Amino acid sequence: MEDKKNILSKPFFAVATALFCWTVWGTAFPLIKKCYELFSINGVASPLLFGGLRFFLAGILLLSGTAIVNRQLPIPSAENFKIVLLLGSVQTGLVYFFQYIALNYCSGTNGSIVNALQPLFMTVFAHFLFKNDRITARKIIGIVLGFSGVLVCLVGAGSVSFSFMGEGFLLISAILFSLGSNLSKIAAGKMSPVIISGWNLLIGGLELVIIGLCLGGRITNGGVLGFSLFGTLALISAVCFLLWTADCKANSVGKLAPFQFVNPITGAVLSALLLGENAFQPKNIIALVLVSLGIIITTAGKSHK
Repeated sequence: MEDKKNILSKPFFAVATALFCWTVWGTAFPLIKKCYELFSINGVASPLLFGGLRFFLAGILLLSGTAIVNRQLPIPSAENFKIVLLLGSVQTGLVYFFQYIALNYCSGTNGSIVNALQPLFMTVFAHFLFKNDRITARKIIGIVLGFSGVLVCLVGAGSVSFSFMGEGFLLISAILFSLGSNLSKIAAGKMSPVIISGWNLLIGGLELVIIGLCLGGRITNGGVLGFSLFGTLALISAVCFLLWTADCKANSVGKLAPFQFVNPITGAVLSALLLGENAFQPKNIIALVLVSLGIIITTAGKSHK
C-alpha cells in the first residue's frame, strides 16, 4: 500500500524520482569506460581493482548514510550476515567481475543495450522462485522483443559485433545479477533492503579489490577529471539506491519498474557524447526501441513492492 503522507507517493515525485534514478544509472557504462581511458586501465586485473574500489566506497557511503538517518549502526545479525556475505559475493563480486572486464572489450553502446536484459532475466528467474510472479503471455512478448533488440545490436547491418570477453561476459553478468536480485527479495524479508545493499556493495567491493591486487592490478593518476568521475560513480551507486528504495517503499513497483527503459537509452546517448561512439546508427536505434519496449511490456503491471 502506498504511503499518502510520503511526498514520493505523489505521482509527479514518484515518476520524477524513478526517471532520475534510471537515467543516472544509465550513465554508468560510458563513465566507467571514460575512467578506463583516464586511468589507463586495461586487461583484467586493473578493471577489477577499479570496480572494487568504487563499490567498496559506495558501500561505506550507503551504510554511513543509513546510520546517520536511523541513528544506529546498520550491522546485521550473525545469521543475516551469512546472507549478505552470499549476496555480496554473487550480486557484486561475481556480477561485476564479469561486467568490469567486459567493458574493456565492448563499446559503451553495446554494453548498455546488452545490460538491459537484466529485468528480462529477472522475470524468467522470478517465475521459478516465486509462485505469485509467473510468466504470462504479455511477459513472453516483452522478453522476445528485448532479446530481439539485443540480436539486432549484435548481428545487425550484416556484421557480427560480439566478443566472448565483451558482450559474452555482460550476458553472464546480467544473468548473475538477475539471479542475485531475486535472491535479495527473499533476504529482504529478514532485514532492510538498504542494509542488504550496503553490505552487498561493501563485501563484493572488497572481494574485487583483493582479486584485482592479487592479479597485479594498478590504478594510475587519472587527474582531477578521473577522480571526479570515480567519485560520481560511487555516489551513483549509493545515492540512487537510497532514492530508489524510498520510491519503491512509497509506491508499488509496478508503477516504477517500466521506467527502466531509459537506462539503455541514456547509456547510448552518453556513449556518443562522451566516448564519440556511433551510437545512433540504424541498427542501434532499432535495438534501443525493441529493448525499451521489451522492458516496458515485461515489467508493467507488477503489483508487488
